[in-house]
Amino acid sequence: MFERFLGFLRELPSASHDDDSEDPRIAAAALLVHVMDADGARQDVERERIKAILAETYNIGGSALERLLNDGEKADSEAIDLYAFTSVLKRNLDEDARIDFVRLCGRFAMPMASCTNSRTTHSGESRNCSALPAGSESLHGSQ
Repeated sequence: MFERFLGFLRELPSASHDDDSEDPRIAAAALLVHVMDADGARQDVERERIKAILAETYNIGGSALERLLNDGEKADSEAIDLYAFTSVLKRNLDEDARIDFVRLCGRFAMPMASCTNSRTTHSGESRNCSALPAGSESLHGSQ
């Protein structure tokens, strides 16, 4: 399911440089950044996960990847609400892809919610993001 969604995102057209507010890739990056910052404690591992998602989704790297993430961070920091991003995605994604995007955000947020250096999980187990096994940041899995 997530492969289908990521494939759909890969096919989205980029907006012209004159109108980044309509670029669905920046809207998706901004919403992922917003999810990352929701707990008020940004961690490097969270930003790296977003970079990995964007790199895989859009098949980009280097300066293009940094530019997309920076544009997403800037858009999120300047936004007064999320409508600007959600409306762009609504216009560019079909219903199934929108549902998949919400799931993607949730799957991104859930591991981060349990990864803090000063808290324990509901079972009393200590969690540390840096201690997660390699590959745990993947958002692909069976549904």
